[in-house]
Amino acid sequence: MPTPRPTIWAVSRLYVPNFSGAAIQAQRLLSGLAWQGWQVHVLTSADLEASGLQNQTTELDGVYIHYIPIVRRREWRWLRFSSFLQDRLRYLNQLLSDMSMNRRMGRYLQQHAAHGDIVQLYSVDEFSLLLIRAAKKQGLNSIIQMSLVGADDPSSFRRTKWSVLTRLKLQAFAAADWIVGLSSALTTSCQKAGFDERKIMRIPNAVDGEVFHPVPDKQTLRRELNLSPANRFLIFVGSALHRKGIEVVVRTFIQLASSFSDLQLLIAGIHDFSDTARHPAERRQLVETLRKEIATAGLQDRVHWLGNVNNVSQYLQASDLFFFPTRREGLPNAMAEAMSCGLPVIASLLPGITTDLVPHSDVGVLVKGHEVADYVDTITELLRSPERLEQMGTAAAERIRSEYAVDVIVQQYADLYRQISEQSGK
Repeated sequence: MPTPRPTIWAVSRLYVPNFSGAAIQAQRLLSGLAWQGWQVHVLTSADLEASGLQNQTTELDGVYIHYIPIVRRREWRWLRFSSFLQDRLRYLNQLLSDMSMNRRMGRYLQQHAAHGDIVQLYSVDEFSLLLIRAAKKQGLNSIIQMSLVGADDPSSFRRTKWSVLTRLKLQAFAAADWIVGLSSALTTSCQKAGFDERKIMRIPNAVDGEVFHPVPDKQTLRRELNLSPANRFLIFVGSALHRKGIEVVVRTFIQLASSFSDLQLLIAGIHDFSDTARHPAERRQLVETLRKEIATAGLQDRVHWLGNVNNVSQYLQASDLFFFPTRREGLPNAMAEAMSCGLPVIASLLPGITTDLVPHSDVGVLVKGHEVADYVDTITELLRSPERLEQMGTAAAERIRSEYAVDVIVQQYADLYRQISEQSGK
């Protein structure tokens, strides 16, 4: 007699309607599991855009989303006269919010989950241990997913100042039954921290090939997007952050612009950081500085700040080259999606991260460091070699199709869940 399937309980602080790249990726995979017949529930916070959804449950593509009331994060705008005090209160508010989220979600699991079910945490904070312990009391199996090197992997915790909070995070990893890393760099971080290798697994993010795929006619698509068919387009996708290398992107383009009069830059992603509750002031200041540099160079008409668009796949399909000099990632979704659209990629060399996607120069070029001159030289060489660009794009699309397709990654999670279920006897 086959072992009955456990229910999957995914825990994500941000989910629909709150925008998050990790949440979009989670929904893509969880809906795939639901389509296979798994019972899938998401526990998320009734905070920010979801503040009006407290204690409500919605259904999206077979996934049931439960909005749990928590201590909300505040803006503290009235403390602008003291950035020091504002930062400290924000941090304390964040701790209280995290504590309330984990306690209340743990309580929810104890009331609604059954022995042998699986709870998967999409991030780890200082109080995740509370949730994992509550799950264990209920006889649930727990999985921690790591998504960002330098933020939620064990190596990064040891660099924080608050040793007690660091220990709490590490104890959460120790208490979890399984640890999933999106990239080999993340799994290596866990191994170096001394966690049992038998409970560590690499499962990358998936790319939806029905959305992200090459198109035969870029010119027609460009007209639909109000882009000039005669131009060539360099595209960056991601929030306009220093961590993502946005200043390298803009300054590289400024230098390229004089040599390639037909080249334009597309920046797709959040660049409005005026909400002080969610964004530190330096983010807004960086974008303002870059806009001034673009204006000084007289390139305002050649740099397109698209914002957070819901048709990013079309902008990728309409472009010629993907540029991503990021400093820190888990596994960059945008880079994989660009490759799936048949774009050659120029990205920073991050061992175990970007090298997972671009293991050789047939599918893209990885540049060591973040010197603008190095990227200018690399992109110049490629723009002058259209045949090589086309070959790289074709090879990139094939790589993603064979190793990162949604059905491939969904099956890897399904296999993991079955293994856990068999071991726990459910």
